Amino acid sequence: MKILKGCLSVFLIFVLIISTIISIFFYKKSKAHQLQYDKVNIVLMQYENKMKERNAIVFRNYSEKDSIFILAKKSDSILKIKKSLKELLWNEFYLSSKTYGNKNFEKIDEELKYLNIDYNGLLNDYQLAFTIFPANLVKNETHKRFDFFDVSYAGNNVEKMKKRKEVEHWVETGEWKAEKK
Repeated sequence: MKILKGCLSVFLIFVLIISTIISIFFYKKSKAHQLQYDKVNIVLMQYENKMKERNAIVFRNYSEKDSIFILAKKSDSILKIKKSLKELLWNEFYLSSKTYGNKNFEKIDEELKYLNIDYNGLLNDYQLAFTIFPANLVKNETHKRFDFFDVSYAGNNVEKMKKRKEVEHWVETGEWKAEKK
């Protein structure tokens, strides 16, 4: 009976130690997840503020009839009501194509480019950290899902737009329609 009590005590202590270690692991992973989430959110807010700054430049320098003004107005409305990033992405494709090569937008396009790189890099780290075992066991449904934003500021987006359309078509229909050359 003493041996059984001793074994049971050792087993319970072992279970308690393992449970404590697992709890500490999940707590630390949850905190790390929150920190990465906050970093992505901060850069996204900076990114959105820089887009609003670019839109303000458009509003000051272009008439309401110009297509660039209309795109900036749409971008501003999407940013204000926090609509889908997918819709904002398409608008940014078109808007950055309009500002590409324009001297008035060189500096701000460069800043947007680096914010875009920072955002996508942090987002990649954020998503990668929770796809690897055992960290993928930590689930946190309180955080919103972020999308990559692959706009090329200070560059031409025509090829990216074509590829994005092909991928979206493939996701929606299941059939790949590669553009014929």
